[in-house]
Amino acid sequence: MKEKTLTFLTASLLLTTCVVNADVFNMPVDQKSLELLHIGNLGNIADNMGFGAVAHEYDIGKYEVTSAQYTQFLNAVASMGDPYGLYNPTMVTMAGGCKIQQVSLPEGGYSYRVQPEYANKPANCLTWDSAARFCNWLHNGQPAGPVGPGTTENGAYNVYNINWEDIWSLTRGVNAKYAIATIDEWVKTAYHKNDGLTGNYWNYPTSSRVIPTAEAPPGGTNSANYVWTTLKTTTSVGSYINTTSPYGAYDMGGNVWEWTETPFPATGKKGIRGGCFGNGSTELWRLSNFSEYIQNSSDAIGFRIVKLAGIEDGDANNDGLVNIGDLGVLAGNWGGGPGMTWFQGDFTYDGMVNVSDLGILAGKWGWSKGAGGLAIPEPATIGLLALGGLALFRRSRKE
Repeated sequence: MKEKTLTFLTASLLLTTCVVNADVFNMPVDQKSLELLHIGNLGNIADNMGFGAVAHEYDIGKYEVTSAQYTQFLNAVASMGDPYGLYNPTMVTMAGGCKIQQVSLPEGGYSYRVQPEYANKPANCLTWDSAARFCNWLHNGQPAGPVGPGTTENGAYNVYNINWEDIWSLTRGVNAKYAIATIDEWVKTAYHKNDGLTGNYWNYPTSSRVIPTAEAPPGGTNSANYVWTTLKTTTSVGSYINTTSPYGAYDMGGNVWEWTETPFPATGKKGIRGGCFGNGSTELWRLSNFSEYIQNSSDAIGFRIVKLAGIEDGDANNDGLVNIGDLGVLAGNWGGGPGMTWFQGDFTYDGMVNVSDLGILAGKWGWSKGAGGLAIPEPATIGLLALGGLALFRRSRKE
């Protein structure tokens, strides 16, 4: 019976891998993918303001989340309705908005598209909880389906039926895979000199102790989009090709403010960092500290995600590979629940092992920790999977 289940799952996985789903980590050739940078130096010392000390490994977005990436998110989860306002009309109406458009379809529902020249600009005009729901979507494997548990309402952050007054203090769950950067993670990436466990920090997130030059890209080695450069709006992420933080992150000074996860109890707000295209140099300075109400949205605020170290999507047996062994775990527990765990194949944390978990396994099929998180070339992977499924099918028929 187990072999027949595995045969069925193998065939289903073959079909699943052929479906084109959202994948912000592999965007079309003319659009920026969501790239990550690994941040080491575990246990580095905080700066003189008490920020920047991080004792854990994490990866952080090389760029801010882009309009095209956020558009994929909207098309995946908000095509039949948008009860939590993941889309904001000011994305179009505000001068510096990211120009994502919501289109009503004749048959009902919505489609979302971004003006081509804005595709690689940072997503903005979104509230803190919209950024949190984007992280939940990543955590859950970028599924397609209406907003709710398993897509946007749980995973990194439990926002299901949460009240506004409780969101400002919300932080990531212990099993979070993707999240909004904390202030410490953000400050370390932006200012720490990347010189071991020291407490050495630059004054500005351009790897500099002196004020960056406000100029149009590509600029020099210490340039940024702020103080109303000649552009007076956002720039495509990574446009200042010679200016990065000490860890290699782009646009951590200027362009748009970035939400952080860290709550400020005195104000009931969430921290924001980095300044924007309309700010002066003070807002880019490491010693400056700012916060904003979570329900506020502006063309001046976007976000950047982090990925937490740990087990990988689909790697049920935690051997550093996503392959037939993990499919076997899924087969052995297929239909189980409630009460199933990650290591039994419940990758969506809903207590069940079902087709949603199979979809996550399909999306990560061939992943290898030893290859730096790269997947086996897909044609080879699917071919091997097909041969394995055919062998199991023949064997089950003989028995």
